[in-house]
Amino acid sequence: LLIAITMGCYRIEGRDPTLHRVGGGRYTWSPKVNFTKWASHEHFYKGDWLYFGFDKRIYNVLEVNKTNYENCIDTGFIENITRGGRDVFQLLEARHYYFICGRGFCSQGMKLLIDVKEPTTTLPPP
Repeated sequence: LLIAITMGCYRIEGRDPTLHRVGGGRYTWSPKVNFTKWASHEHFYKGDWLYFGFDKRIYNVLEVNKTNYENCIDTGFIENITRGGRDVFQLLEARHYYFICGRGFCSQGMKLLIDVKEPTTTLPPP
């Protein structure tokens, strides 16, 4: 409910934001998910939200730069998204975002690259 209320406050350019459940399920931030495949079936737009569901005692979510993403470096991260294991992150800019799980799990595939686009607007005919 809190996520729905929060999302309603962030309409961008007349488009309701979408909540993307990372990995496709409720608790799917884990090494068992192919995040590249999952992301290839999603469309991400500025203003959308990512939902990360995971066991915070085992996993975490770090926003990192491209170099840290490619090399699974979990130091010098941009932001630690980890709060309670059911965490949301708003995509405020149209750009590439890079996320990894530290604690050695990135090298097991727990990394996510998404390309966020500007929302498209359709003008009514004259």
